[in-house]
Amino acid sequence: MIKIEDLKRKYDGVNINELENAAKGNQHEMREAQVEMVKILYYLECTKRYKENKRYAKATFGEYVDGMFALREGTYREWKRAILHWEEEVLKHGVGLPAKVASFCGSLKAPKIFAEIDKIIADAKKDGPSVRDKIEKLIYGNSKKISKSITDYKAMYEREFAAHEITKAKLKEAGKIIVELREQISRLKHSLRKK
Repeated sequence: MIKIEDLKRKYDGVNINELENAAKGNQHEMREAQVEMVKILYYLECTKRYKENKRYAKATFGEYVDGMFALREGTYREWKRAILHWEEEVLKHGVGLPAKVASFCGSLKAPKIFAEIDKIIADAKKDGPSVRDKIEKLIYGNSKKISKSITDYKAMYEREFAAHEITKAKLKEAGKIIVELREQISRLKHSLRKK
């Protein structure tokens, strides 16, 4: 278990800039490792070599990724899309931001959005919530708009009601015909018995 006292002994004498640079260096290495992991998984998925593992010989790739790496298939697919299309952006910003841009803005707008994000970061004097807020506004402002036509439910209800009334009238008429035909059948049976 990590104790704060041990961390204080280790980091109390270190300058804040050195600590931040060390953390950012580790973050970059983590991103590089994540990119490499997804590339390997993509290779295994495309070549079906994951089936060489006897435990997963009859499994789907989603079952393999979940069981072997505790990674949900949807998460893997999101990471794969971001890394295969925008590896440079993933290394700069992490996998989440490119995946979000692709999801909300679409692949066609993504390069323009990434250029604007880089400009926002370059214009900012320091990283912070204000930069994140500007990036969020940019993403949501350029998100794909779903156009929905307004449905006139009253007119739709009236059409359905009228159609049901017609159907009910036809059903009533069919019921009368059935009764008449049954009576005719019984009369014919009765006349056959007399002969």
